Amino acid sequence: MEPTGNYILKGEIYINDPGTCFICKKADLNSENKYCYDCGFPQMGEQEEQKAFYRDHLAKQVEFNEAVKNTKGVQSILFIASGLSVLSALILTALAESDKAFTFFGGIAMAGIFCGLGFWAKEKPLAASVTGVSIYLTAILISVIVTISEGGRGIGVGIMDVIIVVALFKGIFGALKAERFKKEKGWDWKMNS
Repeated sequence: MEPTGNYILKGEIYINDPGTCFICKKADLNSENKYCYDCGFPQMGEQEEQKAFYRDHLAKQVEFNEAVKNTKGVQSILFIASGLSVLSALILTALAESDKAFTFFGGIAMAGIFCGLGFWAKEKPLAASVTGVSIYLTAILISVIVTISEGGRGIGVGIMDVIIVVALFKGIFGALKAERFKKEKGWDWKMNS
């Protein structure tokens, strides 16, 4: 028995229901129009044109899913930065010879900022990523300046700092891509949650 509706089988696209788009499933298409008015699929086009559109659609879905993964990772990275700020505050307070309270509360305040950004990232990942990377880079720069001004030899930047900054930049690029797909295709990354 032959399947009904629109389907793909062994690389061939079959349109048995010209009123429903093969890609976006938009119903009530006009059989006189060659292209779906919602996604642009060549519903009444030639097989090769349909296959090319479908391949491009699948490639964009993979790219979109990667962008969503990077976007969702922002929240975790910001929470990790918050935890590292607490840990750093405890260690630096123990090592400090003076201004222990300033060192401790400065680190805790930084942890609070990153924790707040982590919660904000659920709704606004791009803004939270940009803010987070700006604050983190500023904190690193201040740390380097203080280290140099106190005659220290190390630059004060660790491997975790580099990992966090790179992950936040991946989040920025992921959020930008996800927003581009939302505008172009109507795909909302929050719907993939």
